Amino acid sequence: MRERLFDPVGMSRSGPALANRPADGNMSANHGVVDGQLQTVEADDHGVYGSAGSAISTANDLARWMQMLLDGGQADGQQLVQPETVREMLAPSMISPLSISEMAPIDAYAGFSYGLGWGNFHYHGHEVIEKGGALDGVRTVVCFVPQLNVGVAVVAKRNLTALPEAIRGFVLEQVLDRADTDIQQKIEEAGAAIDAAFTSTPSLPANPVPPAVPLEALAGVYENALYAEFRIIVEGDVVRLEAGPARRPATFEHVNHTTFLLDWGTVTSIPGETTFIVGPGGIAIGFENEDLGRFERVADA
Repeated sequence: MRERLFDPVGMSRSGPALANRPADGNMSANHGVVDGQLQTVEADDHGVYGSAGSAISTANDLARWMQMLLDGGQADGQQLVQPETVREMLAPSMISPLSISEMAPIDAYAGFSYGLGWGNFHYHGHEVIEKGGALDGVRTVVCFVPQLNVGVAVVAKRNLTALPEAIRGFVLEQVLDRADTDIQQKIEEAGAAIDAAFTSTPSLPANPVPPAVPLEALAGVYENALYAEFRIIVEGDVVRLEAGPARRPATFEHVNHTTFLLDWGTVTSIPGETTFIVGPGGIAIGFENEDLGRFERVADA
């Protein structure tokens, strides 16, 4: 990545993983709201995921990256990415329903869709390409208008803030004219809704039915084609998880029967339901998580 992309584009303060922090130590801390208080939080190290959230960069370097894409894959006269590859990356490939993370001026009439990792919508007759991101203590948005060769990159070192969308919304209004509605108010409302989603307490049944098997029957090694091995560990009445080669920790809270809430304990995670599937022998043969998919047991604990 450094030899084929970062260095030729001039992204001198970027790297493919958190381990590539600038040698001079000039890197701002991540911040998150924990128990109602803003504080520094540890940065996510997503090296396991590779292309999904592992790179580090700056707003200035991201601007260079955007310009390379706007120039059809060229930087300083060197063709780094073929023009047809850039077009395929940015072209809409599937219509997507709006989620809580899509903010104004994206609405039901913007024609929102996804390309290869990029969001695509229309505003005042122009195609807008956008990619947002959120990890513990950081929010980012990269947004550009290919027809006008203009874009903006925003990096905010605070979890779940809507500031990047607010800035990119302001830029779009300056470049393409004002929206018919107050998009800053809509962005503020969307940000408040996201805050509420991440700070609300999951609703649990008043009289949960205990698991039909002992907790020890859930312990084991489970595998998924995308996420590899997850280890379920039972210690007394505590059920916890270690994910992947790095053994990233998470905890379970019982909900009902063999359904638990999986909590990664980070400031950008919402506990998700996980249901264990018990086989005829009274041992869990797999589990399903609403975000991660299905895992199959491959070994005992």
